[in-house]
Amino acid sequence: MSRIRINEIFEICGASIHNIDKKAAVGRKFNISIDSRTVKEGDVYWAIPGERFDGHDFIKDALAKKPAFCVVQENRLKKRGKPAYPCVSVPDSITGLQELGRIHRKLYDIPVLALTGSNGKTTTKEMTAHILGIRMNVHKTSGNFNNHIGCPLTLLELNAAHQAAVIELGTNHPGEIGVLTRTVLPNHALITNAGGAHLEFFKTNEAIADEKRDLFMEMEDGGTVYLNLDDPLLADYNDPGKKIITYSLSGSADVQGKAKGCTADDCGIFELNGSATIQLQTAGQHNIKNALAASAAAINLGFSLQEIKDALESFSAADKRMQILNLNGVKIINDSYNANPLSMQAAFETIKNIGSRKNLYIVLGDMFELGSLSADAHLNVLKSALELGPENIFVMGGSMETAMKEFNSGKIIHFSGHKELADELKENLNSGDLVLIKGSRGMTMEKVIEFLK
Repeated sequence: MSRIRINEIFEICGASIHNIDKKAAVGRKFNISIDSRTVKEGDVYWAIPGERFDGHDFIKDALAKKPAFCVVQENRLKKRGKPAYPCVSVPDSITGLQELGRIHRKLYDIPVLALTGSNGKTTTKEMTAHILGIRMNVHKTSGNFNNHIGCPLTLLELNAAHQAAVIELGTNHPGEIGVLTRTVLPNHALITNAGGAHLEFFKTNEAIADEKRDLFMEMEDGGTVYLNLDDPLLADYNDPGKKIITYSLSGSADVQGKAKGCTADDCGIFELNGSATIQLQTAGQHNIKNALAASAAAINLGFSLQEIKDALESFSAADKRMQILNLNGVKIINDSYNANPLSMQAAFETIKNIGSRKNLYIVLGDMFELGSLSADAHLNVLKSALELGPENIFVMGGSMETAMKEFNSGKIIHFSGHKELADELKENLNSGDLVLIKGSRGMTMEKVIEFLK
């Protein structure tokens, strides 16, 4: 992590200093830690209240590690009385962390691309960073650090060596994208698509689109928007205060792609701007859309079609996202990072297009955050899965179990644990078979693969 100047922390609105010699501290730099278990001597321990744990309850543990000081929430400090340890109190720990991330981000005059979307945002982020990384030192979001805490922590890792940043924004509640955009202060913005996810909190695809579009709306004038003309929920966006770069697979746009088929493993082939033909190494025709979005950003930032072609043809799938694994002759598609109705259908399309296989096994976990639409969504997913003609569909989770009861099919089998499912799968698999594994993040369906190994 980049070392943060204490001056930046003192700039947080409403910050009060306790037991710290401000004059002696100015100019010093510190690492930030929000985990009392990993804080090191000389770090700053930032106490954050969470859904299950409150970081303020672990201040004593953190102090045993000899941090330089702690950052605490004002109301928690009042409950405990005047502190005997060095600390900075702020009105709200999370808002304060976001403000610190924004203060730190302002130090760097570099291209900062923020992206979001219902599907494909992580793969698009990885593809974009991979292309830019050909000749730039690129900082990017790691893992799932795309929320109200992860985004500012990602920004705090920016340092003077970075020449560009690609930051992923995630949301599952209204208003979150706006907050993250105001934290990240992007000068480039991209939305992969809208709809089909987090319906528990947004109710309609239009509401999801409005939330995603906050990325464009909240970005300051003068920035660049990369607009997906193939998504009807986004295509009509217009703002004279921003530069708009359009991209499309089906119509006229600033950056045009044309699908040209696929390999035996359903890795897409597409033509970029009528010139470069690019063969992806990542399964799924939907990844052509992600590659086109990444290409639009790269072209605008001055990269040649040849550079983009070389980068995309060397790009490998991110962990648990349409990864093709081979295990004793069995081909496994590990798409276990997350799931919603749209990404399920995309995975099924990939299965249809993969040739040279014997038997097909589909392993599915519950899809979360679908609200009142959950029952129908799980029914539709199982219906689509049966239409693929698998030997078996192995499922986990209460929603999948409820949905399977609506089908009079012995092919769908429910399991209560990953090992139990993997053991049954192992008994059936033979060389040449194909297995798709997919489910929401909380289902941790990748554990099935670990038990298979």
